[in-house]
Amino acid sequence: MKRIPIGKILNEDQTKWVKQGMAYLTKDRGILGWGEANNPHYYPKENLYEDQFSIKWPTKKGTDPIILVPEGSTPEAALDAFKNFASCFDQGELPWNCPLSGSEMFTLYEQGKKAIEPWAIQFPGMSDKDLRTLVFELCDGAVLTDKQVPANLLAMVFMPLMLGGLSVPDDVLEKIKNLLPPNPGPEPEIKKRPLPPILVMYPEPPREPEIPIPDPQRVAELEFQISWQTATPAELETYKAKIKQKADAIKKDWEQEVAETEVRREEVAVENAALLKTLAETTAAWEAETASFPAQHLEWQLAEVRHSQAYKGVYEEWIKNIGAIYEHISEAGPRGVNGFPIFFSFHTAGKEDWIKIMKAVQKETKRREKVKI
Repeated sequence: MKRIPIGKILNEDQTKWVKQGMAYLTKDRGILGWGEANNPHYYPKENLYEDQFSIKWPTKKGTDPIILVPEGSTPEAALDAFKNFASCFDQGELPWNCPLSGSEMFTLYEQGKKAIEPWAIQFPGMSDKDLRTLVFELCDGAVLTDKQVPANLLAMVFMPLMLGGLSVPDDVLEKIKNLLPPNPGPEPEIKKRPLPPILVMYPEPPREPEIPIPDPQRVAELEFQISWQTATPAELETYKAKIKQKADAIKKDWEQEVAETEVRREEVAVENAALLKTLAETTAAWEAETASFPAQHLEWQLAEVRHSQAYKGVYEEWIKNIGAIYEHISEAGPRGVNGFPIFFSFHTAGKEDWIKIMKAVQKETKRREKVKI
């Protein structure tokens, strides 16, 4: 790759795209930074390789570096590759996972900012009396600001933030919704594969019954009685006939039950075949429907990223004029979090007012430090 001196890349003309919360290229310090505008994380020159314009980039999940080697042999191409990396990384994605290019992500971000710009929060400015009062309260420790609270606790300390206290109002969103990518709605879900049906159980064949036969002892008794002429041969025949009649009835019932069972088994076979056929049809329909799901999900993902990125620009432009969030300690609730109070209300100060306040606080602090007792 052609040698690209860092000085040709880190210049003001090529850093106009750099915005809050994205990446930072700083010419005067000759370094690259990443992070919030008020708290960038800078990396020294030795982490940049001039011969390839690679970037040794610590990841959010660990200390392993990411080496970015932009394609192209011009400063513009290198900067565009870095811009793609930074924009995707800002969304919590790495470039190879981000579905949109960095330039498109940046364009959507700017689109959101432009749409909300006429409606951004405006501050008329605090009176000199109110400014002076707030300065003294800050110096006295009677006021807590968002600058004193860790970012991960901010919404818990200033509770209204968690409840959408600085969200863009619905009526404003309604006015600009046609200027932004539409909300794609909930994430599509793939349907579950059809479950196999519960097949009908085949009936068990009836057990063969025990067929009665003449009792040999009874037959012997009747034959003895016949020999002594105390019984007639007709009585013996009648006894045998009754046993045979009973046996024939039992056998007939069993044969009828066997026949009925066979008929039912054939019916069950037909029912199960119909259930399996239905399963095959529904499974084929499910496979045909889910075959297009990856494309549908990707389409939704692209729409969701476009929508989110544009609305990120909307929110950041909406609150751009806020210099600080603060509340009086006396308004704290009965509970706290990690040593910080919890407020159920807060005030905001405009950026211009906050600059004045900070300068006055510094002066007042120095004055108090020099007071002789």
